[in-house]
Amino acid sequence: MSIAKDRQFLEMAEVVSKRSKCSSRSIGAVIVKDGSVVSEGYNGSPRGISLCQDPTVECRRRTMGYGSGEGLEHCPAVHAEANAIAQAARNGVGVNGCTLYCWCTVPCKNCVGLIINAGIERVVCLDEPLYDEVGLDMLVEAGVEVARWGDGGMWTIPKIDTGAE
Repeated sequence: MSIAKDRQFLEMAEVVSKRSKCSSRSIGAVIVKDGSVVSEGYNGSPRGISLCQDPTVECRRRTMGYGSGEGLEHCPAVHAEANAIAQAARNGVGVNGCTLYCWCTVPCKNCVGLIINAGIERVVCLDEPLYDEVGLDMLVEAGVEVARWGDGGMWTIPKIDTGAE
């Protein structure tokens, strides 16, 4: 994929992130196969769950004193990456061999587990501070290509050939 196309799809993930109702952070994800979008998702409550849908209601985690990325067990939201994978599954679309574009840093370890098991081969995300090193380490070990976009352009973390299939 060209850098221009990568940037285009990453910008699409930014647009998708604006649909999030989360008062803490807006994240979007777009899954692409052969140059076409096959799924998208943003962070928010699961279908039919009203929490996080009203912007006038303060975040449950915030009222408990947790900062960004803390106390996630109290948060009803599903991450953008997981929602994009679930949306593809709901629509009967396989994501094996796809690229996932995330309007965030390297996804958390839970989303990374889904990304790896779904067969996504490449992740393009923002070059921001990591939530933790675990997600990135998992992607590299699994042979998923990671490209990070920042002020200096895009750079790719080399894949490691683990011999695993």
